[in-house]
Amino acid sequence: MARTHWQPWIAGMFLTACSVTQATAEAPFFVNLGPVPGSGTDSWARAVSGNGLVAVGDALGFPGQTPYRWENGVLATLEGLPDNWTGTTATAVSSNGSVIAGHSYPNETMTAFRWEGGNVTCLPDLPSGETWTAAFGMSANGNRIVGESCGVEGWEAVYWQDGTVTGLGDLPGGPYGGSAQACSADGSVIVGWSQSSNGIEAFRWEDDVMTPLGNLPGGGLESYARDVSADGSVVVGFGKFGSFYQAFRWEDGVMAPLGDLPGGTFDSRATGVSADGSIVVGYSKATGGYAPFIWDAQHGMRNLAELFVSEYGFDLSGWECLTSAAGISDDGLTIVGVGTYGPVYQRGWLAHLPEPSSLMLLALSVAVVSAKRRH
Repeated sequence: MARTHWQPWIAGMFLTACSVTQATAEAPFFVNLGPVPGSGTDSWARAVSGNGLVAVGDALGFPGQTPYRWENGVLATLEGLPDNWTGTTATAVSSNGSVIAGHSYPNETMTAFRWEGGNVTCLPDLPSGETWTAAFGMSANGNRIVGESCGVEGWEAVYWQDGTVTGLGDLPGGPYGGSAQACSADGSVIVGWSQSSNGIEAFRWEDDVMTPLGNLPGGGLESYARDVSADGSVVVGFGKFGSFYQAFRWEDGVMAPLGDLPGGTFDSRATGVSADGSIVVGYSKATGGYAPFIWDAQHGMRNLAELFVSEYGFDLSGWECLTSAAGISDDGLTIVGVGTYGPVYQRGWLAHLPEPSSLMLLALSVAVVSAKRRH
């Protein structure tokens, strides 16, 4: 009798789970971004758009390093770059993927640029008599770009907007120097590192005030901020921990260590954070070398390469190893990074993960089928 009443309830749950999963979940996938067609063998993924649809980076081309844009399975070099730009990388992309920033090395100098629709704008440098600029991050709409420029006193964190460059200054004490690495969605909060009386120290800049973030508890006097949440409240990066580095997540004035992956020497570095600040990616030493990680408060730090196979069923055949995660989309579901493909080739990769609710529904479906077979 128990079986007679149990079956319709289970069947209803099963059908509901299947229908919701099919209606709301996009299938997870893993993409080898590969080399640019007609170029060399290596490529590197540097950033992913906020909507998760566009990846940018660079690849070995002819005659040198070439920036690319990936969308809908198509990897293409950026059009409109000057012919003498032979060592160029794309490092940042707007939320919708239409604006890209990076830097190049023409004529033994370094020049930051903004790219949109095939139009390239060289970003001005601070007054110093030396052209040396680099771009690393941008606001969601691509109007504000952050990076570094060589000024009269030395390297300085800067932002570019409306064709002008603005220096952020530096932290007091120590030699002059710094770099801006990322900014909030509206560009009002900028993070990076600067020289201070404590050494190299991560900073958070807002309303013309550069605030030092300190160092890891029990660690050395050295820290670097690499990314920031959409509202500017969460900062991630890494700091000195003994002879190595440890990834951190900073919020409400507290720099919290994230640990590292098991195996190998202690070393981890956070490179990206989701829009709400809850998911962090980066890379860490693990058994056999560096591996990409993903962190959240519930699970702690986990090896992404292992999760790709065990939890998401990705086919990583042909990959020697995945070594780092470089960026993450706003919703935390699309991640880009770098690995070794074949014996020696460096390759960029992109992974799209299912929503956690979809995983639970799929697990429920499997459990229901198993239980149904037992009765």
